[in-house]
Amino acid sequence: MNGVTISSGRFVPPGASIDNQEKADLLNHVPSDQEAFTKEVPRVNEQFPSSYSLLLGIPVTPAGFVVMETKRMM
Repeated sequence: MNGVTISSGRFVPPGASIDNQEKADLLNHVPSDQEAFTKEVPRVNEQFPSSYSLLLGIPVTPAGFVVMETKRMM
């Protein structure tokens, strides 16, 4: 939300509406289990493209986009 600053290390619960600074200031610190989960998500997401390529048998870019062959029309 514009005009609201959430301090580093604070946890915004799923579905929470932090629409004013008072709510932002009252947020708890990130629980240790959530902190570990947050660090794991990017690592897992980076593995998806190569897994898709193996699973689907089609080339996939590192960003996860399917590589399509194009044919030139003459």
